[in-house]
Amino acid sequence: MSCDMFSVSYTQTRADVEAFANYYAKIQCGRVYGFVRYCLSPLCLLLGIPMFFDQMFHWSHNSVNSVPETIFFTFCSVMILCLSFWKPFYVGSIWKQTRRHPAFGHPVILQLNDKGVHIQAFGGETLLLWHIITKVERDSDYLFIFISQNSALTVRDELFATPEQRQAFFEFAQTQWQLAHPAPASVPIARPE
Repeated sequence: MSCDMFSVSYTQTRADVEAFANYYAKIQCGRVYGFVRYCLSPLCLLLGIPMFFDQMFHWSHNSVNSVPETIFFTFCSVMILCLSFWKPFYVGSIWKQTRRHPAFGHPVILQLNDKGVHIQAFGGETLLLWHIITKVERDSDYLFIFISQNSALTVRDELFATPEQRQAFFEFAQTQWQLAHPAPASVPIARPE
């Protein structure tokens, strides 16, 4: 591992892949995932399982719940419970795809300049221009340079000797990306006369 002001050299690890997968899943799911996992799932379980057992064992003879209603709530309960725990399977599937890539496990050199991100990996070189980069974001331990909507270059914070060096790298990447993606000019709203 080595690092200059706007250049890093590293070998991607499983932890890097998992960090990106977790970050991407958090972005994609956001509040909906939390609502399904912590509110909707327990609610369906509370409604569906008692109704299921009531119908199956005829605990109450005066039951007003129909069999289709019971089956529906039970099915929803099981599906929501399964969906609420999809994240570990998602991270595992990304890991399986990444480790098969021929460049995985080989040294990578990322160099930032005012034109873009210069990548040297697996015997080849690529320059990704800043207008091609979709976004530049930070996590607590990583910098993500998104090269598409669902793929990013991951740069670990531990690659930098000092926090100032890490911050300078991130700020340069963010500044160059913002220069290549200017905010649209707002159109003034006409005042009624």
